[in-house]
Amino acid sequence: MESTRSERWVAYAMLYRERYRLAVLAMGEDKRPLVTWKEFQTRLPSIKEILSWKKENLGIITGRISNLVVVDCDTPEDATWFWNNKGQTPSIVQTKRGFHFYFRCPDEGEIRNATHVEWDGVSRYDVRAEGGYVLCPPSEHSLGEYSWRRPLIETHLLPPFDPAWRPERTAVDYESDKRITDGIAYISRIRAIAGSGGHDDTYRAVACLYDSGMSEAEALLAILSWNRTNADPPWSEKDLLHKIRDVYQ
Repeated sequence: MESTRSERWVAYAMLYRERYRLAVLAMGEDKRPLVTWKEFQTRLPSIKEILSWKKENLGIITGRISNLVVVDCDTPEDATWFWNNKGQTPSIVQTKRGFHFYFRCPDEGEIRNATHVEWDGVSRYDVRAEGGYVLCPPSEHSLGEYSWRRPLIETHLLPPFDPAWRPERTAVDYESDKRITDGIAYISRIRAIAGSGGHDDTYRAVACLYDSGMSEAEALLAILSWNRTNADPPWSEKDLLHKIRDVYQ
C-alpha cells in the first residue's frame, strides 16, 4: 500500500535524526518554519517533539548542530560552475530550480550564512550554515519533490566546506556613504532568503530607502515591488508595513 505524505514525512524525519544525527525542522508550504526553532540550533529535537509537529514540508538546520554546510545553487548552470570551480560532494539534493551540495563543517572556525555569493561579478550561490536551514526530501514544491540526486551519507564522511568559498563581503556604498541617491537601484542587489538572515536583509533594504530620502509611502511602494522578486519566500504586506514603520519611526 502506498504510504501517505505524513507517513513519508515521519520516515524521513526519523531517518535524518536517528541515523545521521541531523536537527530536523517542520516547514510550511511557504518554506518558513512551523515551530520556534532557535533552541534546535543547539540541540536535536526529541522524537516526541518531531511527532507532534504539523507534517507539511521538512527541513534540516545547518551549522554545528548537524555538522552541515549546504551550498545552494539556484540554477543548473550555477551548480555546474560550482562543481567545476569550487568543490564536489557525494551528497546532492535536486531542488525546484537547482541543487543543494552538502558539506561538513570545517574543523575550525564558524561558517555563517551568506546570500548572493559573487565570483567575477556574477552571483553564483548561497551558503546555508550557522543559524540557517534548508528544505530537504521529501519536501514538495510546485514542480514536484526535493529529491536525492546522490544519496546522503554520514556528515563526518562528507568533504569539508572550504571557508574560502564564503568570501567576506567588501565594504559597499551603504557603509561608506549613508546617502544613497538611488535607493531602488541599490536594493535590487539585496536578496532576503528565509533562514539565511532574510529578516535582517529586508530591514537593510528598507533602511537604504530611508537613507535615499524616500518618504514612507514611496518606500512602501518600492519595497512591495522588491519583495516580489528579491524575497524568498515573499513577505506579507503586513510584515513589510511593520518593517517600514519600524525604520521610519
